[in-house]
Amino acid sequence: MGKRGSVINVEMRRYRESVLAGLVEDGYTIIDASDADDDETGAVIESVKAASVELCCGV
Repeated sequence: MGKRGSVINVEMRRYRESVLAGLVEDGYTIIDASDADDDETGAVIESVKAASVELCCGV
């Protein structure tokens, strides 16, 4: 069971790297969340909320 857990961990790491690489290719800037300041974090959260409402309700 330990070996299978290791395989899953490696697969998840590759998936994460693949998603991040795809975002960079699409022009997104990837930052480490621990490096973000509170103002920047708040702006991202508000942007995600607005996009969610727009996608959900067609506003």
